[in-house]
Amino acid sequence: RRNAELVAERTSNKCGYLHIPSMDTRGWALFSKSFLVQGEREALIIDVRGNEGGNLTEQLLEKLCKKPVAISFPRFGRPTPFPHTPRALVLLVDQTSASDSEVFAHSFRALKLGPIIGRQTWGGVTGITRETPLVDGSSVTHPSVAFYA
Repeated sequence: RRNAELVAERTSNKCGYLHIPSMDTRGWALFSKSFLVQGEREALIIDVRGNEGGNLTEQLLEKLCKKPVAISFPRFGRPTPFPHTPRALVLLVDQTSASDSEVFAHSFRALKLGPIIGRQTWGGVTGITRETPLVDGSSVTHPSVAFYA
């Protein structure tokens, strides 16, 4: 919230900011809620620093890659494209951006959505879909899906 306020203040509300803390249900809920407001601005900073992953990249790309198909002309105000998407996107990453947030960063770059700023990501895109139970009742997870681009 503090970063969003700082970005809005320093850009005269022309740039939005949203942090996606995880690539899961919680991350999707926060993105959806924030995108309604922050995505209406001319530019949008998307922050996946500290994001440990999940499985959300496809849903995020569906929202961010929409192309306008019409223009809405209100009686008062200015015309706006429909659906609205920010004209400029920037992605923030760091060494704690991992797993699906790395897939998101790769997709962001491959689709040429905008610049990626920050430090090199964790570098271990793996999917963990299985657990092996141990004799003491605990379990250990192990990589079971790889991502190749």
